Amino acid sequence: MIAAQVISIIAFLISWIWWVTFIIGLVCMVVLQLLWCCRQKDTNGLYASMGLSAVAGICCAVAGILMLVLWKDKPWCSIFVLFEDDDDDYVRDYDYCKEGYWAVVSFVDAVLWFVTGGFIYYFVKSGRHATWEQKLQALDETTATATNIEMGTVPPNLAAATATTGSTPVVAIATTAPVGETRGVAAVAAASATTNADSYVLPDKVDDVA
Repeated sequence: MIAAQVISIIAFLISWIWWVTFIIGLVCMVVLQLLWCCRQKDTNGLYASMGLSAVAGICCAVAGILMLVLWKDKPWCSIFVLFEDDDDDYVRDYDYCKEGYWAVVSFVDAVLWFVTGGFIYYFVKSGRHATWEQKLQALDETTATATNIEMGTVPPNLAAATATTGSTPVVAIATTAPVGETRGVAAVAAASATTNADSYVLPDKVDDVA
């Protein structure tokens, strides 16, 4: 994907040979460069960039063909406008229009745009976009959890226990007896402890107890 973005810049710098390829190349190059800072969660934006690259490549190829056809035997030609030429007599003695050179430049630009589209297609179909999207989604979830802990939405100890054990946290609910019943509860607990202590008799003291 990075290679496609770099090649699109080079292709755009060459696309000024015709105003049509220049405008399409500008739009395509800008869309591709936005990917540096704008995340593409789905592939629609990438496919749009691939389509623009293909259109730019086709326009460059058409420009090269028009140069070879329209500028043949023309002593003068106007780059960028493409359809204008000058047939004045003072230039007929020398061919100032190098249509072959400009056609080669146009075809090279078309190849660069097609390569750009091919790289984008490979980036999507190879699963690399899906792999990066999974990594970014995991990073988003981690960031969201950290943000919730920092804001107090999730208790830090509960989040730590969850992260350590990986299991569902269990929340213990403590109940407090009413004030009037506190002594009764304490008395029952003390009585139970005393009963358990008295009921334990060493084996060698059994006869004495009897």
